[in-house]
Amino acid sequence: MRVVRLGAFLLERGPHPTLSQRERVLTLVLLTASLFLSACTHSGGSNMCARLADVPHATAACVVQDPKTGSILSEYQSQRLLVPASTQKLVTYLVALKALGPDYRFHTTLYQLPGGEVGLRMGGDPTLTMADLRALLEKMPKNARLRVDDTAILLSPYAPGVAVEDLQFCFAAPLSAVMLGTNCTSIKLVPTQAGQKVRLVLEDPWMTSFVENRVRSEENCPANGGALLQEQEGLKTVLTGCLPAGGEVFPLRLPIRHPREALRMALEAIGVRHVHYAALPPGEHPTLSDHASEDLQTISVVAMKESDNLKLSALFAAIMAKHQIQTWPEAGKKLRELTHHYYGVAPGRVSMWDGSGWSRYNQMTAGYLAQLLYQAYQDPEIYALLKETFPRNGMDGTLKKRLAEEGIRGKIYAKTGGLKGISNLAGYMQLRGHEEILVLFLNFWPLEQGAASMQLDKVIMGAR
Repeated sequence: MRVVRLGAFLLERGPHPTLSQRERVLTLVLLTASLFLSACTHSGGSNMCARLADVPHATAACVVQDPKTGSILSEYQSQRLLVPASTQKLVTYLVALKALGPDYRFHTTLYQLPGGEVGLRMGGDPTLTMADLRALLEKMPKNARLRVDDTAILLSPYAPGVAVEDLQFCFAAPLSAVMLGTNCTSIKLVPTQAGQKVRLVLEDPWMTSFVENRVRSEENCPANGGALLQEQEGLKTVLTGCLPAGGEVFPLRLPIRHPREALRMALEAIGVRHVHYAALPPGEHPTLSDHASEDLQTISVVAMKESDNLKLSALFAAIMAKHQIQTWPEAGKKLRELTHHYYGVAPGRVSMWDGSGWSRYNQMTAGYLAQLLYQAYQDPEIYALLKETFPRNGMDGTLKKRLAEEGIRGKIYAKTGGLKGISNLAGYMQLRGHEEILVLFLNFWPLEQGAASMQLDKVIMGAR
């Protein structure tokens, strides 16, 4: 007769005619409990997944994995589909490294066209500034007619599943081949005397046609912009509500909701008045000037650390343009295929709808991300590039103000992901003297994102 030890309980394998019904039930209960604990912890003492499983009012998933052997050290609901939020940027970035290469650059190019016309091909560069554009157009003949080609990006501005209420924020700036200043502009609202309209100061004067100020100064208005409202009327963003009379200047960032029209106004502001949109004629044309962005890796370091939706969406769009993908559902399918092709990670039931993780239609498992991180670790070059892009706890990026305590600071390098009620983390940690893959999903926490992040940090701190 063989004996199997289940914790402190001995279960004999083989016939045992003297076991009572109560003893059989107890045996089954202890066996079930043992299997559950083995799914959440391991003999090395890692209880991070078990602690996450105990968080009330939330759906959670967790994987702690050895990046060298692939052994699962700890896991909880690792195959449950949850909303990945910005941890999905890991997928886009790692596929971009393979599909485009770390030296890839966005190009904005000015061409001489037949008949004296000049062509401007907008390449979807999310880092292009007005100064860059002005320098590019210095080679343009005076009074020439300008044809703007914005066909470099084939996808529509917004993926399915984005929240309409998010569209007022710059993290929701629209994806477009036409990008200028990250398709976002800064304004200032300067309070005046009570009963008067506040003064509007635009960073980009050519945005005058796209912002209407109806905000008033009031004596009893809440501070910190609590009474400001934003509406869309045609091409205009209309600001209403109030600010405290005589109060402090209120800065605000607004997405450029109509990039084509905004570019037209920006060009007119620098003297280019004959502008129309159309694809360039077929064939090669002499290049008058060209602006190249920084390389993919340099852009990605900033984008990943700060979780910049537009920059990762631009890389996603560049990948899809290379494959002539024109719709978001096709693009999500292609991203899954390319992840499997380059890294050998089977998609299973994973559903991806965009490149930034902003869409709430995205569904991913913690196990899927852990396997991707494991495969990236096996390639020293890829791993070195990936590690460079990660925020580090207590040091920079979206983890700068998180987990900054002595003894743990700088030992977690991971991509954060957050939406309302969601806080996720995926990357690597060195909390126990050696590297481990860490994926934590905390979805549907009933409080705001910040509270969910605090809860996630408590789980990590308590499991050291």
